[in-house]
Amino acid sequence: GMDIDQSSLSNRITGSVIKHIDQLIYRYLTEWVVTGDMPENQLYGLESGYADWLVAPRYVNDFSSLVNGMRPQAMIFEKEYYETSGY
Repeated sequence: GMDIDQSSLSNRITGSVIKHIDQLIYRYLTEWVVTGDMPENQLYGLESGYADWLVAPRYVNDFSSLVNGMRPQAMIFEKEYYETSGY
């Protein structure tokens, strides 16, 4: 699944990439009101908390510990990718 928990669409969806766009927009607007400035562009990955992997409820017992254990490694790989790709 993508953007929201889509596990209700199929029992084969093990998880969804979740983007917390609402939280990000709130942060941007608050920053704009307070500082009068808004960044031209930003890159937000796993470390920011605005993007994450949500394990479907049906698979929580099977995959939660795996996902939580791999998250730090995924953040490292993501950071390395951004740095070597010129982001």
